[in-house]
Amino acid sequence: LKTLESWGFSYVWAVVGAVDLTITKSTLMMATSLAIDPKSASSPSTTLMVTFSLLTVMLHLAVLAFQVASTRYAEALQNQPLFLASGVMLQVALCGNFFNEFRSFSQVHTLAFLIGFVVMMLGLFITSRAGELGESDSCREPLLCRDSERLRKTRK
Repeated sequence: LKTLESWGFSYVWAVVGAVDLTITKSTLMMATSLAIDPKSASSPSTTLMVTFSLLTVMLHLAVLAFQVASTRYAEALQNQPLFLASGVMLQVALCGNFFNEFRSFSQVHTLAFLIGFVVMMLGLFITSRAGELGESDSCREPLLCRDSERLRKTRK
């Protein structure tokens, strides 16, 4: 993960987060089915429940590891919103399709959703480029400096 640039890292994190949400929701749906009627033919087997529960825990830990790894990027204040928002967007798209949550949308709802999605993507692009466009040669805000060398120079 150290060799990925911020856009690549955010994409991988978003995929892991989306799969995590999908598996978690599936696990909770199976647990609900098991709690309501454990003897039903549609209730999941114990092996399946244990497997999905373990997957849920492993994916939660993977998302936590990505959260920790994200702090290693130099522009953490700039990249953190990119990482989190891209994850949310992919989770909404993946889970909405996987669980057929979009099937009841009317054309108006679909259009509103797509406009909101495009606005979020545009916002991600603009905010991820803001540091590059607004950065001056004299690093006036030491906490926002891109690297420690600049930080050392401003302290002298």
